[in-house]
Amino acid sequence: MIILKNIFLSFKNQPIFNGINGHINTKWRIGLYGLNGAGKSTLLKAIASMQPLEKGSIIIEKGISIAYMPQEVVLQSERSILAETMLTFTELVEAKKTVHELEQQLHKEPGNIKLIDAYANACYTVTHLEPEKKLAECQRILQGLGFGQQLESPVNSLSVGWKMRIVLAQLLLKKADFYLFDEPTNHLDIVAKEWFLRFLKQNNAGFLLVCHEKQFLNALCDRIFALEQGNGTFYNGNYDTFIKQKEAKTEQLAAAFEQQQREIAQLEKTINRFKAGTRATQAKSMEKRLEKIDRIVLPTEAKKVAVSFGTPNPSGKQVLKVTQLAHSFGNKLLFKNCSFSIERGNKIAIVAPNGAGKTTLINIIMQKIKPVEGVLEWGNNVTCALFDQDQLQSLDLQKSVFENATAVPNASSSVKHIRTILGSFLFDAEAINKKAAVLSGGERNRLGMIRVLLQNANFLILDEPTNHLDIPSKEILLDALVQYQGTILFVSHDQDFVNQLATHILELNGEKSLLLHGSYDDYIYQKEHLARMQDLPSGKTQQLPKKSISIEKHNNTSAKLLEKKITKLETDIKKIESSFETILYGTPAFDMAQEKLIILQKELEKEMAAWEACIENK
Repeated sequence: MIILKNIFLSFKNQPIFNGINGHINTKWRIGLYGLNGAGKSTLLKAIASMQPLEKGSIIIEKGISIAYMPQEVVLQSERSILAETMLTFTELVEAKKTVHELEQQLHKEPGNIKLIDAYANACYTVTHLEPEKKLAECQRILQGLGFGQQLESPVNSLSVGWKMRIVLAQLLLKKADFYLFDEPTNHLDIVAKEWFLRFLKQNNAGFLLVCHEKQFLNALCDRIFALEQGNGTFYNGNYDTFIKQKEAKTEQLAAAFEQQQREIAQLEKTINRFKAGTRATQAKSMEKRLEKIDRIVLPTEAKKVAVSFGTPNPSGKQVLKVTQLAHSFGNKLLFKNCSFSIERGNKIAIVAPNGAGKTTLINIIMQKIKPVEGVLEWGNNVTCALFDQDQLQSLDLQKSVFENATAVPNASSSVKHIRTILGSFLFDAEAINKKAAVLSGGERNRLGMIRVLLQNANFLILDEPTNHLDIPSKEILLDALVQYQGTILFVSHDQDFVNQLATHILELNGEKSLLLHGSYDDYIYQKEHLARMQDLPSGKTQQLPKKSISIEKHNNTSAKLLEKKITKLETDIKKIESSFETILYGTPAFDMAQEKLIILQKELEKEMAAWEACIENK
């Protein structure tokens, strides 16, 4: 158990924690929600005893082990990746050190009985700690995080992102009772994220997680802890459920606020009338009553404004055809046999591990570098706009946000329209005058995307546009790109973003490329099916199914029974979700409905898995 007891903290006279109370069961899997500056990272540091409080305390139950992963760690080491990661096992490291020291002493005193006994005991300790098992576990986690076979490379040869993967691997190897994760997916590609998600699902430890990816918060969390205006509130359920609860609560609070404002206005009117007459004593009494009213404060939320961009001039049906593209840097082959065709209206996500050549492919298409082999054939009337991964290279850092937006080449938007677009991407009247040099990473990316969309090109090429963006900013960007009526080729490590935007997935695997129709979930499903097809005996074939939410009818009796169960579960879930519109939030009825919903959702997931297994084994 972790207890937050009346904790207070402020920065520059701005309250961060304003008397937060609560308890955390170390088996809970909690998503930590809050707008930028709400204190998410600060709370993790406070629980990890790395941030002092002004008042209050955080009590951690005796015997509970906690592991903390910050957003950034300076890791300097001459050791290999594997050796550095193995340092996690401190008891084993110390035992091996003792063995080595005793070996040195025995070399000098070979007949010393005490040293021989001590050496035998030290060797037994090392064996008892199962170093081979720990080494294998270490290799498994490192490979899952994308290190492949290059585990003997020195740590100091790695980028910051890859060093953070070592820190994450060390943390997971600790097998703590409770984890504090501060944006652990920031430095993971989509493949490593998928592995990390599966790892956490299979792990029994609880955690408090800061993450800007809805997929993780929905798949992993059974609770959300929301930090708002210095207060903390627990909500049962995953992120999507939390948003529904929060919206309902906000509506109730807004209604109460309006009612209170009417009462205050009436009271003030009465006070002024009494003051003007002969009832001044009563007026003073009412003024005191007015001062004592506990005023309702509505939560500060970013207003969501509809994004409206012009319709670009259409390109020809075929936008780009790539044939047998290959590229390498020195002796390192990035990819070969890369062939695919992009048609008007396609929104294609490039999927590959870090270092597989995603950005290189984009640079070849944009003619920044020449390929070793291959041909690019452009369609008619194609106009391109590129979003660079590094916006520091694209923006004029000495100009303001507004000046950067109005300096876009080929833009035909009016100043009024540009101001509206800036506002829809969360740049208010004050923020548009900030110099680009002082913008955060997320703000730079939002400004860069505005510049891309204002070019009115019919083919957008986007290299990690979701980097550094929080969930509200991603939703704004997603809305804009879903509405966009041109063609998109993009790279993003946010699975939920890819799922909602992509019409196709382009996989780069080094030896060839593979273009599949559908979302990322469809891509994973089809990849798994293709793998099963490869395992079939020679001569047997199996039709590639299309995954669908709707349940197809099959003759198999077991499948039919499962279909009936699934249909009933889906109906029951819809009824409960509809009931939230009439049940008052925070009441026992609401809590009961919420618990029942979670049970039914888990049961539906189980029955769907059984149905798919039944169909595959038919």
